[in-house]
Amino acid sequence: MKSMGGTKMKKFVITALAAGFLAGSVSAQDVTWRASSPYSPTSNSGPAFDAMKAEIEKISDGTMTIDLNLGGSLGFTAADHFDVVGAGVIEVAESLVGDLVGFDPLFGAAALPYIIDSDEDVPALMEAAMPVFQAIFEDSDQMLLGYGVFPAAGIFANAPMTSLSDFEGVKIRAYDSFSAQAVSDLGAHPVQLPWSEVVTALSSGLVDGMVTSTEGGRIASSWDLGVTDFTAINYSAPITLLHINRDAFEALTDNQKAAVLAGADVFTQTYWESGRAGIARDISLLEENGITFHYEVDGEVKERMEETRDAASAAWVAENGEAAQSLLNAIQNK
Repeated sequence: MKSMGGTKMKKFVITALAAGFLAGSVSAQDVTWRASSPYSPTSNSGPAFDAMKAEIEKISDGTMTIDLNLGGSLGFTAADHFDVVGAGVIEVAESLVGDLVGFDPLFGAAALPYIIDSDEDVPALMEAAMPVFQAIFEDSDQMLLGYGVFPAAGIFANAPMTSLSDFEGVKIRAYDSFSAQAVSDLGAHPVQLPWSEVVTALSSGLVDGMVTSTEGGRIASSWDLGVTDFTAINYSAPITLLHINRDAFEALTDNQKAAVLAGADVFTQTYWESGRAGIARDISLLEENGITFHYEVDGEVKERMEETRDAASAAWVAENGEAAQSLLNAIQNK
C-alpha cells in the first residue's frame, strides 16, 4: 500500500482516531457513514454531496445515511484523506487529485498543466484515467467511485495577467506542485497553499493573486480581497476524487451497497451539472462586483504555456516510466 503516513507516530494517531470513531458505529442494518471534503457547502461539492446523500437514503429505504462534513469541518486536510479513509477513520472523502500525487505519482496525469483544452474535455480524460486510479485505491483498501470537476482554472489578481511582464515579481497562490511550476515558468513567485488558507493569504498580502476557477473566485468573495481581474489561461480543470473505505463497503447489505454505488453516480453527475450551470452565474456575479475578465493572452505567454505543458509531461513520464507513458497516451488519444 502506497502511503505518506510512514512514521510510527502518524500510524498511532490514525489508529487511535479510527478506534474512537468506530466505537460509535451502528449495525449494518442502520448505518451512518462520515464524509469529509475541504470544499464548502456553497461550492459545487455541496449539491453533489446532498444529492448523493438523498439517493443513498432513498435506495437503502432509510437504513443508511451520510453525515456530511464539508469545508474541512472534521479537521482533516485534503492531504490527510488518503490515509484516514484507508484506515477507516472516516468512510468517505473527496480529495483533489493533485493532493494525491505524493501517494502515487500516476495521479499526476490528471493534474498536468494544460493537459486539456478546457473543462469540457474532463470526461474523456477521466474515462482513460479511472481504471488506473481505481487500481491504486484498491491497493490501499479503498474504492474510487466517482469524481467532481471545477471550471477551468485561471488567475485572479489585482491586474491583468496577459503578458510575461505582468507576471514579474507577482506572488501567486498555487494549489499543487504542477501549478506552482507553471506559475514559476511564467515569471511569477508561486506560493503553494491549500484552499483553506487562500482568503487569509490574499487579505494579508502573502499573495497578490491565485490560481483557481471562477467558482473559487466567487466562493472567496475575491472582490473583497483586492482582486480586480481574472485572466482565463485555462491552466487545468481541478478534479476531485470520491473514495471510500473498502471494508466499510463490504460490511453493508446488498441493498446498501447498491445505494452507495447509485449515490456515487449521482455525485459525479450532479457535480458536472452544477459546474456547468454555475459558470455563467459566477462570471455574472464577479463582473457585478467589479472583476474584469480577460480571455486572451499574448503570444509569448501562449508559447511559455506550451513549453510548460511539454516539459512537465516529459519530466513526469521520465520520472515514472512506462506506466506513466501508457496513461498519458490513453489520455491524449481520447
